[in-house]
Amino acid sequence: MITDSLPMDRDCKPAKELTESYYHGACSVPLSADTIGDVLFSKDLDADKILFSSPEHNQRISIRELQRKAKLFSKWLLGNDLKKGEIVMVAGVADLDYLSALLGTVSIGCICQTVNGIYFKPILVQKVNPSAIIVGHHMDQEGLGLAERLQNTIGNNKTLNLKLVDILRRDHESSWRYLLEDAAVSDELYYTTLNSVSSEDPAIILRTTGSTGLSKAVLLSHKVLVNIGRLCFQRGRGEKQDNIEEIVALPNPINDDVQPPLLTILALLNWRSTTCTFSPTWLDYGCLDIERFAKFLEIEKITAYRGYPFEVITLVNSEFMSSYDISKLTSVNMVSQVVSKKMREKIFQHFHNSVVMYGSSECLVGTSTSPVLSSHEQRMNSIGYPFPHTELKIVGDNGEILPINTPGEICIKGFGVFSGYLCNESGENPVDVLGWLHMGDIGEMDETGHVTFIARKEEQMTFKHGGDKIYPKQITDVASTHPNIIECAVVGLQNDEKGDDIFLFCILKDEAQDSSVTLKDFLIQNAPHELVIADYVIPLQSLPRIGTRKKVDSQALRAMAIEIRQATSASN
Repeated sequence: MITDSLPMDRDCKPAKELTESYYHGACSVPLSADTIGDVLFSKDLDADKILFSSPEHNQRISIRELQRKAKLFSKWLLGNDLKKGEIVMVAGVADLDYLSALLGTVSIGCICQTVNGIYFKPILVQKVNPSAIIVGHHMDQEGLGLAERLQNTIGNNKTLNLKLVDILRRDHESSWRYLLEDAAVSDELYYTTLNSVSSEDPAIILRTTGSTGLSKAVLLSHKVLVNIGRLCFQRGRGEKQDNIEEIVALPNPINDDVQPPLLTILALLNWRSTTCTFSPTWLDYGCLDIERFAKFLEIEKITAYRGYPFEVITLVNSEFMSSYDISKLTSVNMVSQVVSKKMREKIFQHFHNSVVMYGSSECLVGTSTSPVLSSHEQRMNSIGYPFPHTELKIVGDNGEILPINTPGEICIKGFGVFSGYLCNESGENPVDVLGWLHMGDIGEMDETGHVTFIARKEEQMTFKHGGDKIYPKQITDVASTHPNIIECAVVGLQNDEKGDDIFLFCILKDEAQDSSVTLKDFLIQNAPHELVIADYVIPLQSLPRIGTRKKVDSQALRAMAIEIRQATSASN
């Protein structure tokens, strides 16, 4: 039982009577200048507490052991001549040794990139140019072959900065070299390096999904990660949770590159009220074995699931909700662009402290609803309001701040905005000269600062009747009320004579129950006006997805739409 609850003054509160679409998250707790190394070795920590576990690998680790192993890893890197600012790529590491690699890397000022094994390719290595590569058990033969070739080129490849490659094979009873080798690095050098790190220094690299173009490498600083943990943890806790220890399930590092580093820091900062459980390697996006997922939640007594919403959506639609005792689970994350209002309502019925979140790789802390401070209607319809020490505005085409309840582009400014791109080949920068990150999304703000997401800016479509503007969400909101539609997405193709042809792609519970004709009839009968009736309605078994976070691949949908329109034209 936790005796010291987190103070609500760590969070900001919704506004009351805004007239313009601008909100600033005022907060009495100042931003921290601590580095991740400061957090790891804080004297406030209870070193004997078991903070992380991996049931799949039968592992548990205390804070004291985590500190010891992270220090060994740091010394190992220093002993192999790694310097502050150099990159360590961690690929295919699924067990708790991931924590040693992550914390040992960033605490001495090196930059960690977590890589899903399927993305460990020559082109990624060439672009990122890491100084060290750590390859774990969960790597396929192609990836192992690449790691071996790279290992053999150390010192001979003038195009790469590679100094170290460590490979741990599944079929060998071996340990990481950092645990076996004497790094011969003095404590003086270690602590000098540790103390040289600044909160403004980059700590991790995230890869954007590439759903809107080329994938980019995003640099996030110690300041971003530490302050997310300090200031944003409270937002997701309901009033009845203050005296309850959270058992948080985080995605396995082989399946995600965002939540593992973020939740590692968050757990260290909130160790009194949190423990973290690594999700099994098989629990990936769109997990098909939902019964196994439900059993995991029951056995591990998970109270908060921090994966992405796809497997949660499938779970709440399954019979396994009543077959297993998952009553301790009260909170899941919902990504605003993914979860429809109908599905939000269903998820909130089961997991009442859930939150709807909004952000991007370039800004992890955008907005979120609050179980305590957001109204029921705001939790159902909005993406929440900004986090502490964060500003958000809705602007028009000329950059002017718009009145409330007026659609415009979402712009964010604050500590959560990224440091920049690594090797920015395109030269693009979504941050303007005043520090505002242009999200490329359309939304509108109410009088409290809560924002409603409408669409990606480039997804704005002009309907073929009269040239009126329409957004995909206006169509998907109607389509998602159909009892046989699980998920849907919309794209538009330019039609010089009409405006845009609109394509609605749907995943059905029962494919035999409905056809394109019956689905379009439903839209005609239920749409508030003809503007939100799609020209083409296409049932699919699954939506194409891209990147480690499995966003809907709009480019793939547009390619499908082009083929469908061409085939339709040919038949006519």
